[in-house]
Amino acid sequence: MKIAVDIGHNCTHNNGAVSIGNENKMVMAVGKRLMDKLTAAGHSVLLCTPSSAVSLSHSLQQRVDKANNWKAELFLSLHENAGGGNGTEVWIGSERGRVSAERILASITGMGYGNRGVKVQGVDGKGLYVLKHTNMTALLVEGCFVDSKRDMELFDAEKMAESIYRGICMVSDTASPALSLHKDLNTLKITGNNPIDEVKIFQTIMNLKVDGIAGNYTNSALSQILRRPLCRINSGYYYAVRYIQWKIAVKVDGIFGPSTETAVLDFQRKAGISPDGIVGRSTWNKIID
Repeated sequence: MKIAVDIGHNCTHNNGAVSIGNENKMVMAVGKRLMDKLTAAGHSVLLCTPSSAVSLSHSLQQRVDKANNWKAELFLSLHENAGGGNGTEVWIGSERGRVSAERILASITGMGYGNRGVKVQGVDGKGLYVLKHTNMTALLVEGCFVDSKRDMELFDAEKMAESIYRGICMVSDTASPALSLHKDLNTLKITGNNPIDEVKIFQTIMNLKVDGIAGNYTNSALSQILRRPLCRINSGYYYAVRYIQWKIAVKVDGIFGPSTETAVLDFQRKAGISPDGIVGRSTWNKIID
């Protein structure tokens, strides 16, 4: 995935908040670590923070233009908050970013920060220029409050970067059941060089858009398979059937027709299961395990 990272502020005419903590320094430390993690996970990453600007609007415009011209698939702007509150929140430019935003929130709040929720540009506020003018899915992360003693005691740049990375890449974290995708795919014997590869492999099998992002369709497909529904000829569990077909090496089309039934019967005989052509609990166990 092509991810444009905007390390907030850190530019002439565009400085961050300074209190107990310094926003410029904090987001720079988080951003550099995050970019290294995303690159190592197989993403293409572009830094959108400009080195100079003649005004605040020029600084913001440069960030947007760089991401749009590069045709990024995800825009991620990193900030810290101020104003007397505490906790973390993630702003989204549209509902396309809600799943990722919720995962990032779950991951960061696992560090002990309060959850201020997902905020929607144009609904909860109208002043976030970079979310309004980028063409792709766009998120703005307010990691914590620089003027909160409690938040600053919790702040650790490495842990914050790791939390955001886990939220984006859906890496399993026992502190948050919402981030169990990596573990679930491995349970289904879908493995890759990194978590993004695993998601892409699964999306290919399921005939979904291959982007490495576990959105609603990917999660729905995974959930259906993990339920291990009873599948037989003419059953309607499209994703579960595709997985079964993939595992027993028959044409993968999501249709449990005569050829799939024949392949299931053959699989059952070889596995020592009474052959009935129906994928019930015992057959599911053999297919997955």
